[in-house]
Amino acid sequence: MRFSIATFVAVATLVSTAAGAILERSPLLCEDGSEATILSEKIVDGKPLVHAACPVTTVEKREPETSLTKRGYDLCGAPCTTYCIGGSGGPNPNDCSVIATDYHNDGEFTLTANNYLIWTYGSCEISMYANGQDIVYCWDYNNLAGVINYVAWNCQSQENAKGGTCQFYGNTDISYVKVETV
Repeated sequence: MRFSIATFVAVATLVSTAAGAILERSPLLCEDGSEATILSEKIVDGKPLVHAACPVTTVEKREPETSLTKRGYDLCGAPCTTYCIGGSGGPNPNDCSVIATDYHNDGEFTLTANNYLIWTYGSCEISMYANGQDIVYCWDYNNLAGVINYVAWNCQSQENAKGGTCQFYGNTDISYVKVETV
């Protein structure tokens, strides 16, 4: 197989453009206005997919329990209740599905108490909060990937919503997942 110089230049331009898209995006900001800590970043279908972390600032921070037997919550398989945010202009559910699909085989992850994680892609921003205790959660379609898809498709502008939350055990005291527009 032979490649011409034009093919090499075209491939180099595509790689350069993809790398530039990561470098040229606006900084991802936390709720308090500080810049988020980027955990990973890559290009998927020409758009940056960013995973970042921030400290919790707008929800009341809860002190961790002192029990030696309870060191955090394992939310894998835990129920969460969806609440749509009324309005219009929510994220494109297809953008949210890219996040779910890209991470769905990543197993478990831990979210440190009083912090939150952010994932952004296109018009979609996903955030997950840990209030007072470390939490462990799973990425598969029975857990976070499925929650992302469910909230994105059921709380979109066509449903008179602009995103929504899925609150574990029906409240925000432990953790919740939020789907909204970037």
